[in-house]
Amino acid sequence: MVSSFTFEQLPLAEKAKLISMNGEYIDNRKHKTFKLNLYSIYGYFVEIWYNEDLTEIKKIEVVKSNRVLDVYIDKIDLSDLM
Repeated sequence: MVSSFTFEQLPLAEKAKLISMNGEYIDNRKHKTFKLNLYSIYGYFVEIWYNEDLTEIKKIEVVKSNRVLDVYIDKIDLSDLM
């Protein structure tokens, strides 16, 4: 298990590897030229910022704001948790 603080310190390629191996895809959204994919990993959420124009991952960030999660909340199915 990797803490959110440690995750933030990792190089981009290592973050992507951990997400592909241990992350659970939740949803995506658009922001300007970016497609943002939300994942759950190790008890916290991360967003992958994918630049569709350049076809590359620009950054991977730990979600620290509930406002970011609010964007996704209406699209997340919680029925499996009940």
